[in-house]
Amino acid sequence: MVANALLKRISNSYAQTEQWITNLGVVYKMSPLIAVTNQSFSYAFGPSFGFALGARNFARMREIMRKTLIYQSLSGLFMWILMNIVINSVCNSLTNNYTPMTDDLTFGFRCYNGMLPLMCCFLCVNDINQLEQKPLKAFLVQSNRLFFVVFFEVVLTLGLNDQKGVYYAFLIGDFCSACIGMINFAERYMLYGMAMRGEVDAEYVVGKAKGKKKIEVYEEK
Repeated sequence: MVANALLKRISNSYAQTEQWITNLGVVYKMSPLIAVTNQSFSYAFGPSFGFALGARNFARMREIMRKTLIYQSLSGLFMWILMNIVINSVCNSLTNNYTPMTDDLTFGFRCYNGMLPLMCCFLCVNDINQLEQKPLKAFLVQSNRLFFVVFFEVVLTLGLNDQKGVYYAFLIGDFCSACIGMINFAERYMLYGMAMRGEVDAEYVVGKAKGKKKIEVYEEK
């Protein structure tokens, strides 16, 4: 809705508005097909990680995180490369070789899915926070992408006075979200390592209790 309103504001004619909004709609609708293999790893990650978390098997949790990071990132990279190879031909067939619309669609797809190889951590961290019973943190992590995208849509679209500002906003917003996801992912991975080595209490790690470092508990006894 925000993007549509911005495109309508900067367009010079009704026909141009319709074309820009149509392009954006096509990118929205078809991009999940590009990211489907990347997202499927997230659906598998939750149950596997949840079982390990319930058993307090921190070594297994770290193993799941490592393997998901490797396979999902490689899958995202493969789909990103494949998209860049075939997307121009696909857009040509969608627009019946109408070059202006083909160019806009190709640019839109490449920007919208530009951070696909880097989104693994962001997708996994949201599941981790929910499984650790931290809904507020999960909500904040998940909603930061929307915030960044909307913020940069307004700034870039009005600043550039061009429809490309909308697509640049997706690219930059996803990059910011990916960075936040990586930081959170690394933080959890290190914390699980500390729990595996007995340096922190398990309940502290999963967020069910405040917990203390084990050395402090022994001193009290």
